[in-house]
Amino acid sequence: TVFGLIGGMVTILKLVIPLLVKLVFRNKRLRIATTDDFRWTGPNTFRALSGFCELINKTISENLIRFYSTQYVSATITSTQLFQSTAQYFFEQFISSTTQDLLLSLQVIRDTVQADSLWSVAGIQYRLQKYNNSRNLSLNVRSLSGCSCDDSAKCIRQSSIYRYSDQTRLFSVQGQYVGCFVTEALLQSSLQCFYNQTCINELRTYLTYNSSLIVTALNASLLNRFFENSTIQELVDKLMIEQWNLSTTWWFGNSTEVYCATTS
Repeated sequence: TVFGLIGGMVTILKLVIPLLVKLVFRNKRLRIATTDDFRWTGPNTFRALSGFCELINKTISENLIRFYSTQYVSATITSTQLFQSTAQYFFEQFISSTTQDLLLSLQVIRDTVQADSLWSVAGIQYRLQKYNNSRNLSLNVRSLSGCSCDDSAKCIRQSSIYRYSDQTRLFSVQGQYVGCFVTEALLQSSLQCFYNQTCINELRTYLTYNSSLIVTALNASLLNRFFENSTIQELVDKLMIEQWNLSTTWWFGNSTEVYCATTS
């Protein structure tokens, strides 16, 4: 193949996310004060992140198959410089079109969900309330930090862990947010806490999990294109690829002819 992928956030997150889901997965015996609690929202958040990884990985793989089938034909011998510049152009077009198609599809889904006021079971845009001496339930729109979920799907607030008895905030998870919709809150969140061993260790004290489970912070030194506080939206906008590699050296390594000629 002429074009290849080296490293990338897709590979990293596919390895990390199952571990994170296992780490924050709620236990039936765990008493959670509010549905805003990270122990409640965390599993859905990381499942959504895993879904983004799989979607992007599949999209890139399918587009690469079509891209590899593209033929390059020249009536004359192409110099190394010209071939590399031409390959670079097609490569950039591939990245641009793949990114635009993916982001457009995602935006259509996000706009539809918001416009139709669809109720996300995993989100927190509505609250069901039952009043005393009444059999009726009331559906109330949530307001997050002064932002109404009826007005915007992007309302968010800091994801935290609360004490069950009095709903006192015990710990705020760095870089994580909860919102009207899981996807919208996720896109505005980052993995900042999971690059910090201290943050992970403190988070573990509030979770129920197998004590033998070893959770090590992500290695920030592996980052090249992104940062510890890069939002998931920023990762998705770049197809979660940490580095692309364009290689054309094999073509001239296997094609040593100086000129071509035909005889009758």
